[in-house]
Amino acid sequence: MKARKIAGILSAGLLVSGGIAGASLVAPEEAKASVCGYSQEVRSYNSILSLSLLGQTLDPFGGQKVVSIYGHCGPTNVKIVTESPNGNRYVCVPPGDSWLGFVNQGDRITGAYYVGLC
Repeated sequence: MKARKIAGILSAGLLVSGGIAGASLVAPEEAKASVCGYSQEVRSYNSILSLSLLGQTLDPFGGQKVVSIYGHCGPTNVKIVTESPNGNRYVCVPPGDSWLGFVNQGDRITGAYYVGLC
């Protein structure tokens, strides 16, 4: 009875240590499209007018901005409609992530959706 209990503990320990070793041998996944469909991301931008002064970088027009992204997860180009206060617009996008524009400026994009093939 005692031997059976010890054997159970040892086998459980081997399974746990094997799982840890197995997990460490798996390569990380490659980056994919952030989201299938419309999404917004915060990205950092530098302007051409950045100045370095006393060890500090001054960049009056750079910084973090919210951008519209359309992630297409299929193998072919597709047509999407982008929505904005200035009207809708049809755009063909390739597989992967497509930058649609800034959320806060000019023809800001407020949404996008799939309508068919290009």
